[in-house]
Amino acid sequence: MIEGLIARAKDAFRIRLWCRRDFEAWAIWPRLGFVPFRQKPGKKGTGSELTEFRRELRPLPLFAAFTGEEQGLTIVVDTNVFLDLVRPDRPFHEESCGLEEDWLSAETQLCITSELFTDIHRSSDPAELASILTQARLWDQIDANPEDLLAAGSQVVEILGSPKSDQDRSDQRHLAWAIAGKADAFATRDERVLAKAETIYERTGLLVGRPAELIAEYDVLINESDYQWRELVGSGVQQSRLARTRRFSPDAFIDSNAGESVRRFRAGLDAAIAHPKENEVWQVSDGKGNPLAVYVLTADGPASMTIRWFRLDRTLVATRLGRSLVRFLLADIQRRAAAKHVIACRMEDARAAAEFRAPLRERGFVFCENQWWKAYLPGVWMPERICDTLNDHASRRILPTALTESLISGMRNAIQRRNACEVLEMEDLISPGKIASGVVDNFVIPIQPRWAADLFDIGLRNRPLLDAEPDLLLNPECAYYKAARGGPSAGFGRILWYVSQNEDYPQAGRVRACSRMTERVTGPAIIVYRRFRHLGVYLWSHVREAARGENGPVMGIGFTNTELLPHPLDFHQANAVLERYSCRSTFVTATKVPEEAFFDVYRQTSGLNV
Repeated sequence: MIEGLIARAKDAFRIRLWCRRDFEAWAIWPRLGFVPFRQKPGKKGTGSELTEFRRELRPLPLFAAFTGEEQGLTIVVDTNVFLDLVRPDRPFHEESCGLEEDWLSAETQLCITSELFTDIHRSSDPAELASILTQARLWDQIDANPEDLLAAGSQVVEILGSPKSDQDRSDQRHLAWAIAGKADAFATRDERVLAKAETIYERTGLLVGRPAELIAEYDVLINESDYQWRELVGSGVQQSRLARTRRFSPDAFIDSNAGESVRRFRAGLDAAIAHPKENEVWQVSDGKGNPLAVYVLTADGPASMTIRWFRLDRTLVATRLGRSLVRFLLADIQRRAAAKHVIACRMEDARAAAEFRAPLRERGFVFCENQWWKAYLPGVWMPERICDTLNDHASRRILPTALTESLISGMRNAIQRRNACEVLEMEDLISPGKIASGVVDNFVIPIQPRWAADLFDIGLRNRPLLDAEPDLLLNPECAYYKAARGGPSAGFGRILWYVSQNEDYPQAGRVRACSRMTERVTGPAIIVYRRFRHLGVYLWSHVREAARGENGPVMGIGFTNTELLPHPLDFHQANAVLERYSCRSTFVTATKVPEEAFFDVYRQTSGLNV
């Protein structure tokens, strides 16, 4: 069994499982290399205690630190599934009870909606009503503000049609509560709702399924609970410079526990706005103009930048929308810093540093000297030269000495071990820098201009010159689907994107972008789509069409840290470079190229000659 777990988790860093202390296998796990990590209560009302065991499969990412309790998943159950759970005599009791298995309940929060009480009063046997109500009151209820609930109700009607009975109306309200309450999943056996599951997901980001389906797709739920690009785009989020605070309400952003007040916070923003050469004050709002986030960037000199404030509306901090927004904003700040030739960026906001440790680490920040730091070293670096440069930055106090020493040590160890994964992790920490190590696989991958424009390259779109571009556009993490054949031969590496020629896109037919490939998955279309659908702009219909059916083979390529290259090379120019390294390409399928050839193209297209 353990070998089976390891085989399934071959791309993961660790295996995690939960076990009751009174279970006979509890004492076996330590003998198999698992270590007890933490404990938490088990099922509601039973008094059981669960222990999480962990076994490391390979070294964790460099500089990765434990960031506190992992976020649990919120699963809303409708009335029928709730009754399945509390009444053992029901025919679907066994299926639904899988949601309460210890290994799953330790990672999830099962919730009901207030609509359940209406359902129970309408349909329950009077003799059983009191007992069921007593059990229902012990459950957590999902919450949502009235405006979100009203909007979600309208979405549900658009998807499912107008209700034809009180029962239809009640079923739709359950679903609306789950959407408005930002649940991760909705468990139901209602065939009318299940038939529209993909549409509901595409419109709202809510995963809908039978209990057995949600249990089987637990790994999919984990991916989607933390990051949901479609939800961020669908919310109509906009970003703009804040020029005055007279109409700006900071109530949702202040840290009263740290002694902040509305007056003090507003005064700080006003002071930053009054010095625009040193400060950038940015506000992020939803489609209705309500502020969702505010942050202040301060230039400390020609090479350093400080994130003085980085605040998210406190009601969004623990939500998927909030987590997605934080990841985007940190990636966007990195793009701004790189464009300004900043070498070092630090997070000064103590509240943000405490709340957003995981996103900070994912975007290449390192915790050092009680603050989070990000180093920017654009260009292609030979190992010894980057070591000298880092030491120079430390001597000039641009970067902390402890940070530069860690970066140098991590880079040398990764190269000495010829560990390509660790080299790429080091490149994340100095992004957009590249390290000439000779151990990382490199590819030129063709992409259709339609998908390049949607995923990372808005410059391909035909549009009037004066059209305003939305600030919140580029997804820091993406996925690209292609035919199962002709893809990259490795599961991670570096990518140069060749945008295929197309007469509708005059700027196509060029190498236009560079990314880090994080994973490559090949298999039936439905399986691959479920793995990546939270990242990109693709709908299930797009992937199914490309694979000629839901079980047709397709390849999904996950990528991040995309750079748009300011000096694209066309087909002939790119091949002229590649021919120097005996690797000419037609750019019809993925082409593996030597690292020297990759860097030669990258230097010319980026204009960075380091």
